Formats: sequence, C-alpha cells, structure tokens
Amino acid sequence: MIDLDRSMSGAARADAVLTPEERARAGRFRRRDDALRWSLSRAALRLTLADRLGVAPQAVVLEHGSHGKPRVRVGTGMPPLFFNVSHSGGLAVLCLSADAPVGVDVEAVRSIDGLDAIVGRVGSASERSALRTLAGAARMRAFFALWTRKEAVVKALGKGLHLPLERFSVALLPGEPVRVLASELDELPPQSCCLRDLQLADGYAGALAMIGASDLSVRVRGFDPGRILELPAS
Repeated sequence: MIDLDRSMSGAARADAVLTPEERARAGRFRRRDDALRWSLSRAALRLTLADRLGVAPQAVVLEHGSHGKPRVRVGTGMPPLFFNVSHSGGLAVLCLSADAPVGVDVEAVRSIDGLDAIVGRVGSASERSALRTLAGAARMRAFFALWTRKEAVVKALGKGLHLPLERFSVALLPGEPVRVLASELDELPPQSCCLRDLQLADGYAGALAMIGASDLSVRVRGFDPGRILELPAS
C-alpha cells in the first residue's frame, strides 16, 4: 500500500528509476498531481520488484501481455513473479505473488452520478437485484465492493476490457463471504478464482483476486516513502 500524497515530496526523485518512455507517459497527464502520483507508484513498483529480483530498479524490464496486462521479465531459470497495480486518489496498491496471476483494484469511496446506469452496464441480474435491497451509505459501500471485486477478477485474468462484466457475479451484500458466485465465462469457472477484500485506509475500498488458487493469504504492508526520498535527484 502506497500513500501517494505522503510521498509527494519525493516525486521529483521518482524519475531517477523511470525509463524515458515512463517519464514521457507521466508527461501526458493533464493534471500535474496525476502525473506525480503515477510516477510515484511506478517508482515504488520498480523498487519493490527490484528487491524481489535482486537487480537495480532501472534494470527491471516491464512488458505487456496480449491484452495489455503488465508483466515483469525474470531471469533465465527464475520462477515467475506475478504483480498488479491499482491507484485511486492518493492511494496506490501493489500486489505481488509467486504462485499465480493476480489482480487488484482500489477505489476512493465517493458519491457517483448515474450510479444506476453504471450498475445496469456492469452488473449481472443477480447483482442488480441485490443492490436494490440496499439504500444510502450501505448501497454505496456495496457498489464499491461490487466494482473493486469485479475489476480485480478481470485484471487477474489479464483480458482487459474484452470480458463482459455483466456475465459473472460476485457477492456484494454485507456479511456475505467474498467470492465469485456464478459465471457464464469459459475463462472463469467460479471455483477457479480466489477473491478477498483488502483492509486499506479509511475512505477506500479494495479487492484482490488470484486465478487458480483454492485459498489466498493476504498480507498488507505499507511502502516506505523514504525510499523515494533516498533516490538521487534527477
């Protein structure tokens, strides 16, 4: 978990570990704060992967799969290392796994205009029915549970926007076990995906999904912003 706002004082130093392409991408953001937050989360990703791979942050090679999911190139003979990143507002979450593909999503909980229309596009019939039983703050929390859980599943599968969200269902009512309830997708037998909520900072919802796992142990740790401040000034 990366507190991007707390790390903002070191944003200028994040460039020290970014590639020219990554710096150019940051420069395309319209809002300066968005650019700085993206650079910080990317630098934190490089530092974390470098620790696991035993290389310099600048030597970490990031690639993209056929549907755009980022992946890291590991050395010959090394086991695979799976990762996924999500950020919203002032918080970023990085997930690492040595076992199976993972997906993570974090969202700042906030009021959303046109909520019913969004649910109509991404929710299955059972999810839409479940949300209709709730009102007010409970309904908003359930919506963000729905959204983060489904996004985490899609990101774990690595299919990008090619998967229709309305064709699988996740639990979303208070007290329900967090899981995939049903799926019409060949890529997603319900029992093939392990799904967990993440306990994050106040005001945020988050979820983690792993494909091909029957159980999932999650440990949430904070990223030390001092690691960014220790980088050389660019």
